[in-house]
Amino acid sequence: RRQCCFRPPAMRCPLLALSVALGELDSLSCESIATTENATAGLQELRHKLHALPWATAKAVLQEEQSKRAEGYVFRALATHPECVKDFDSLPDDVVRCPQLMYKSAIQRFFGANATDLAEETWREAVSHLDEAGEPHVRWPSVLETPTIWLRELRSSAFWDCEPHFPWVSALQDLAPSVAQEAHGVAGMLGAAYKYLRPDGAWDVLNLYRGGEWQGEACEAMPTTCAFLQANVPTARDSWVVPNNEEVVLLRSSADTFVPEHSGAVNNQINIHFTISGAGSAVLTVGGKGKELQDGKALCFQDSFSHSLNHTHEGDRYTLVVRVLHPDVKTRAGPEA
Repeated sequence: RRQCCFRPPAMRCPLLALSVALGELDSLSCESIATTENATAGLQELRHKLHALPWATAKAVLQEEQSKRAEGYVFRALATHPECVKDFDSLPDDVVRCPQLMYKSAIQRFFGANATDLAEETWREAVSHLDEAGEPHVRWPSVLETPTIWLRELRSSAFWDCEPHFPWVSALQDLAPSVAQEAHGVAGMLGAAYKYLRPDGAWDVLNLYRGGEWQGEACEAMPTTCAFLQANVPTARDSWVVPNNEEVVLLRSSADTFVPEHSGAVNNQINIHFTISGAGSAVLTVGGKGKELQDGKALCFQDSFSHSLNHTHEGDRYTLVVRVLHPDVKTRAGPEA
């Protein structure tokens, strides 16, 4: 156990926090869940240890810094904790349910660790849980589409043609020079983006519209951008199922930045990914399909699909991401919708 607990932080044993909580060194070694031949036995023992603890204590294991692969195992074990599984029977499928969130997080961590086989194995386990009628509790169609909430009867497609569904996107592209000038002018206002995704490199964000509110300071600094978007976003405020079902963010990535595979909260949202400047050789991959980004051009993709960004060239890349509701959700233009 000494070898486990005194490793560098990034490789620390995922049960170190659990061992501290139990007041003893645990018998489960790092290797028992980090090698393929011992993975099944290691996961079973990890589940046994975590399930014996109160939910709050079990979750505390995630507070310990560890590798993405190790975090994937912990999330997967937590998904079947007795307190977590209760959500399948007590909550409807159009709200956040613990098992689905834990499985999704596990899949994202395994993808981030380049452990595609473990991501697929976790997906198969997630969709194997059945209700009393024999229907799956988790209706994810593939490991490449695993949102926290799955709404039925919505079409799924990694990429969407922007123009037919969101005709105002062409006008946004025409504003590219003005948007770029404003984006570069607020460079000092951006801060680290979505740390929980554990990106490699520099990835920063400035919120323009979040939680149903336009952000005053940001919009004062980007008046042309906000004025245009306020006429088109939100599209259907009364159809939201999560607080940020629609939002607008300015993102910046720098050379050698990789944002690992992740999926959005719900399958009812589309991301309009508008590259303002610095596209270079950056590639956006959605549902396993990669597309090179172009300055002044937008790509529309379904946020529920696993997506990643690879920025290898020199210089900063600025992107405006406008999240709107899926075309199958009845939309009404205007900020009061």
